[in-house]
Amino acid sequence: MNNVNAIITYAEQHCKKNSVCLTIQRKQVLISLAQSKTALSVYKIIALYKQLFNENIAAMSVYRTLEFLENEKFIHKLQLTNKYIISSHIPADHAHQKSQFLICSMCDLVKEINFEKSLMSKIKKGMKTANFILSDKRLEIHCICNTCIKKIV
Repeated sequence: MNNVNAIITYAEQHCKKNSVCLTIQRKQVLISLAQSKTALSVYKIIALYKQLFNENIAAMSVYRTLEFLENEKFIHKLQLTNKYIISSHIPADHAHQKSQFLICSMCDLVKEINFEKSLMSKIKKGMKTANFILSDKRLEIHCICNTCIKKIV
């Protein structure tokens, strides 16, 4: 995944610039997510946090921390699976578009991608034909990664 040190440096600079506090606990949860290759549930974050830092953390604290990290756009919450991933735009310092996520149904590997505007226009047109409107450009697409396909073939 991304370079953990670069992610933390970016987060620290971002928080300082925006006058918000990146506490040790927030930083450690961010490190936990940055070190994972897959999307993590709150309880997997708690287990990884314990493994990495030899400290317990309450679920409620993790939820509050994740809310902060998501508001600062350091992480994404995958709505359909209720899991979290590090944002692929870190540590780049540029405007971040709404992303689309490819989620492996077998191993929870997630790839953050951006569809071309023309494809998003076609999706919106198809939705309009079906009498729907797109309420959020972030799409979560469940599929199977190549590694998992090799395991089942």
